Amino acid sequence: MKLIITRRKKFGAALVPFWIISDAAQQEYLSGPEHLPENAKLTASGFPVPTVTVDLLDRIGIRIGNGETVTAELPASVQAVYAVTMDGLLSKPAVLAGFADGSDETGAAAFRLTLTARGGFARPVTPQFEEGGQK
Repeated sequence: MKLIITRRKKFGAALVPFWIISDAAQQEYLSGPEHLPENAKLTASGFPVPTVTVDLLDRIGIRIGNGETVTAELPASVQAVYAVTMDGLLSKPAVLAGFADGSDETGAAAFRLTLTARGGFARPVTPQFEEGGQK
């Protein structure tokens, strides 16, 4: 299946890359003990301390920068995708059934999603998928 994700430009989150991960990769990502609530660490100003490495995120996900559009081929078994920051902040799932955009030239299902960021400057940047795909 084909997945097209557009990340909206946002000044407060311009330097924060996101990674798109599938539901299966999300299970691997959350399987480490550093993701248990009792192990969560915050800086003195209340921002999360990074709990993952960029190498892990590059291995399990697709990097997307501010204002970029990425296209990816995913296995048909993928039901949902997530966005994650390098600080480990995870978006709510985007269930692909709600973002169908017809099919591509090969007849495979195509999905179009729009990603935005909340926060920035004074608050941690968190990824968020917009309802209803691209607007």
